[in-house]
Amino acid sequence: MKNKKFTISLVALFSVLVIIVFVLKSVAPAGDNKQQLFELGFFKFDNARALAPVPLEDLNGNKTTLTTHHGQWQLVNFGYMFCPDICPVNLQLMSEVKSIWDTSHQDKAFEITHITFDPARDTPDRLSQYLNYIDPNYIGFTGEVENIRKVAQQLSTVFIYEKPDEYGNYFVTHSDSIAVLNPQGEYVGLFKGPYDKDNILKALELVIN
Repeated sequence: MKNKKFTISLVALFSVLVIIVFVLKSVAPAGDNKQQLFELGFFKFDNARALAPVPLEDLNGNKTTLTTHHGQWQLVNFGYMFCPDICPVNLQLMSEVKSIWDTSHQDKAFEITHITFDPARDTPDRLSQYLNYIDPNYIGFTGEVENIRKVAQQLSTVFIYEKPDEYGNYFVTHSDSIAVLNPQGEYVGLFKGPYDKDNILKALELVIN
């Protein structure tokens, strides 16, 4: 069992590295603005990328897509409720970023969107309660695993389910990034963890203009 878990972790790590290399090649920092963003931990694409509409489910159980929810800037995060560490930390960090941002940028608001990796356990009701506890302004999505995987791949994110233990408990190995979508619903770039709150705010000042 240990060998299998080790193999899964290696596969997951390799997948994450492939994604990171691809992103870095796609967003080589050329130009003052892009170089500055790069130093702040934000990787900006040369051209905004349109997203294919993939069916998801909102927290009210309605069928929808991520691309339907546009009109203002979005920070899109992935995670799951049973994540032991980084997922809740990231959600809390983004809530703090938005709270600080909103005090002085009411004319340039953005939304925070969370998409679960684990729809079997993160039902709409449970996910809604979880997100409301952290920040009632969060937008949440669940859906079929393969559809979530399609959305994640478009946003440079990968995840792999680890083998359940004898009690049926399992973890999800995943990469860590926050995608940024413009008001047209296009993918313009991403933050890679670990994150720094001040750097995120500085980068958003340059991106949302």
